[in-house]
Amino acid sequence: MLFEDDEILFEDAQADGEIAPWLVMVVDDDPVVHDVTKLALYDFEYQGRGLSFLQAHSAAEARELLPRHPDVAVILLDVVMETDDAGLRLVSHIREVIGNRMVRIILRTGQPGSAPPRQVVLEYDINDYREKTELTAAYLFTSVAAALRSFENLLALEKSRLGLQHIIEASGSLYKPRSMERFLGGVLMQLQSLLGISESAFFSKALGFVYQEDARHAAKQRVMAATGDFENRVHAAVEEVVDAQGLALIDATLADGRSRFSGEHCVIYFRGPDNRDALVYLTGCRREMDSTERKLIEIFSVNASFALDNLLLNQDLEFAQRELMYTLSTVAEFRSPEVGRHVVRVGKYAEMLGRLVGMDAEEAELLMVAASLHDIGKIAIPDRVLFKEGALSESEWEIMKDHCRLGHQLLAGSRRKLFQIAATIALQHQEKWDGTGYPQGLRGEQIHLYGRITALADVFDALGDARCYKEAWPESDVLAYIRAERGGHFDPRLVDVFLDNIDRIRMIRDEYADPVSG
Repeated sequence: MLFEDDEILFEDAQADGEIAPWLVMVVDDDPVVHDVTKLALYDFEYQGRGLSFLQAHSAAEARELLPRHPDVAVILLDVVMETDDAGLRLVSHIREVIGNRMVRIILRTGQPGSAPPRQVVLEYDINDYREKTELTAAYLFTSVAAALRSFENLLALEKSRLGLQHIIEASGSLYKPRSMERFLGGVLMQLQSLLGISESAFFSKALGFVYQEDARHAAKQRVMAATGDFENRVHAAVEEVVDAQGLALIDATLADGRSRFSGEHCVIYFRGPDNRDALVYLTGCRREMDSTERKLIEIFSVNASFALDNLLLNQDLEFAQRELMYTLSTVAEFRSPEVGRHVVRVGKYAEMLGRLVGMDAEEAELLMVAASLHDIGKIAIPDRVLFKEGALSESEWEIMKDHCRLGHQLLAGSRRKLFQIAATIALQHQEKWDGTGYPQGLRGEQIHLYGRITALADVFDALGDARCYKEAWPESDVLAYIRAERGGHFDPRLVDVFLDNIDRIRMIRDEYADPVSG
């Protein structure tokens, strides 16, 4: 457990907004060792942070405490406790079972013969090994300082690794939701690593990346990505998340285009390749940066802006692609006004069903856009067939059925994932679970899930709509038909999911209802 007075000091520090102390665990079966250790380190400070102590009087007690305190930086560990090798076994548990390679372990023993130093150092992942007779106050101070310096460096390396990983993942996943935020989050983590800001300090003091919209003052900026205290304020106006001192610094920086490094608050300015002002706002920098560090950070920020510009360009291309597909999907509506907002509703139904059967947000969104093009092949169907009132002749029906093949031909030439999904849907949305559909007579799971979902969404909406060749069906009749075709026309599992969520389906239908004419 925590020393009672240490716990109070820790809570007071947090309440005052100070940096949290380093957490040190003392594992020893001798209470005197705990007291001496605490006394020797009572005024210890490293990087502006003191110490907080966890104490365990056995290896077993330490095993229980460690999972609840993953932020332990240093362990001062006895070797001989409940058994002659209890400390060594605990080292193996920490490294191999818990998988904690970060915490620094200083092994202390009063019985060096039970654990020869050479053997221990070679066989166990420890960072220092001393006899208790060597434990002067000065030695303990320098040993803990060295361990904390090593721990801090490992944290910086890990943060740099994670930041690079975020950037790589975002760069390779431009079509995933929030990829922009993930990319900029990786940029922030890299900056944190460059500045040497520790993880715990970073949680209480934040870094935030903001991007200007249309004017050179903070009131017109919004947070694009953030960490720490700002993490939940992405997309918020900067003036809502930064205090008055920070706002004044931001406005001054934007006014003259010069970065400012004022210690607690820093603003790094750069002009992006798209000729818009951008800045990185940091708090919690408790040391002055020299000119070399400032230049490195500015160079990093400019380079990041080039990557951001490329990301924005790809995002714009993606938006343009989706707008094009929605435009194509309305072609049939212009040719056939009674279709109304049918394609929009089908896409929304398909998206919802996709999420309900396990698709992630990205795939479901692609399905929504692609499903709106299910009938795009009808643009090649002659008006005399498309607009005929009443039943089609056998030859006319064969012409109408060809819209699946024509739609597939129109879309399949693109390598883009979105167009490939749309091509599959265009070809297969008239297939039936029992194999009686067209154009290929596919059966069951031979039909792609995209096609099965769109088929159900399309039929539900089409039956409830009036067309030139039929009146709209009452909802009760539509649902009765869907139940009757469970395992016939439709995938049984999809029918169950659809009916279980009929209230959500109705909400989509009502939200995207056709405009009332007249």
